[in-house]
Amino acid sequence: MKESSSEPWPVRCESMSRAIDYVKNCAEALYPMGMDTAQDWCVTLLAKAKDSAPIADFERQVKGEIAENAGSGQVSCILAPLPSGTIAETKRITFSIGDDSLSALQKSLNGLFSKSLDAVLHPASLHWSQYKLIVLDLDSTLVTCEGIDELAKMMGIGEKVAEITSSAMRGEIDFQQSFRKRVALLRGLEFERVLDFAKTVEVTAGATLLLRTLKSAGYKTAIATGGFDLIASRLQRELCIDDFCANTLEVADGRLTGEVKTTIIDGAGKAEFVSRLAKQQGIALSEVIVVGDGANDIPMMQLAGLSIAFHGKPKVQEAATCAVRNGGLDALLYILQLDGKEVSALTN
Repeated sequence: MKESSSEPWPVRCESMSRAIDYVKNCAEALYPMGMDTAQDWCVTLLAKAKDSAPIADFERQVKGEIAENAGSGQVSCILAPLPSGTIAETKRITFSIGDDSLSALQKSLNGLFSKSLDAVLHPASLHWSQYKLIVLDLDSTLVTCEGIDELAKMMGIGEKVAEITSSAMRGEIDFQQSFRKRVALLRGLEFERVLDFAKTVEVTAGATLLLRTLKSAGYKTAIATGGFDLIASRLQRELCIDDFCANTLEVADGRLTGEVKTTIIDGAGKAEFVSRLAKQQGIALSEVIVVGDGANDIPMMQLAGLSIAFHGKPKVQEAATCAVRNGGLDALLYILQLDGKEVSALTN
């Protein structure tokens, strides 16, 4: 699914304050911020297709796993669907569970995951009003592909480079070394073809809705990528993103030289960018959300108050606060306790 770009949306400050107050009141009624320790964890069920029988069966299985792993006091609620969202039906199950049983529950839930159904385990206290900045990885997170792999296909070496990329994203090899090796293999590629590719990269489904909603709620937004600035700068314009860090390919005589012009943005570089940006904006790191899929996202995830693995590698899912493995980026809104009613109030 390719999301169409849109003009910057108007923000009417007068009505925005009322909308935010309305959303906070709705959220507090559904999910009290003072929730006691008897209800301190949630599983949010995400169904891509509205099919009552499989969803009901999935919910029974999830509740069974919660009970099996010492969870108690289960309370379920149905969440209003997002407008034009990638998730057809969503439910939240709130319950009490001891810390020593969480890893066993997560392992059990992993076994229930399918292409159409997901169960996201996360603290019940998560709430969108606790955060002020969201930073997203680019490749395979904000966009649907790995940019360097797609450029390699133009050189007829797509599989070779994709294998190196996958290994780096799993954390098996050093990112800096792998990046230099992959960029060197692009030497000679016409820059015009790179520009054309950057214009056509597909935005991940749900990204526009996620960013539009959080911007309307007062968030700052940013991209932190070990990919290329040509793609990041385009997304910054189209999605009204506040800032980004990325790598710049060196060009000579209209072709890539196989080098980068700037210091390579690796995991440490992403973390440094997040730290610097938060400080510039006067935002505490505890008020930062980081979203990514690869091992080079872990350092910035470790800084943030909330980290979300989005279709992430196993190592990233283990490092993150929670993992969303199904649907588009709009699914993150449910984790932040924003359903269709609250999103409509913020964005209309």
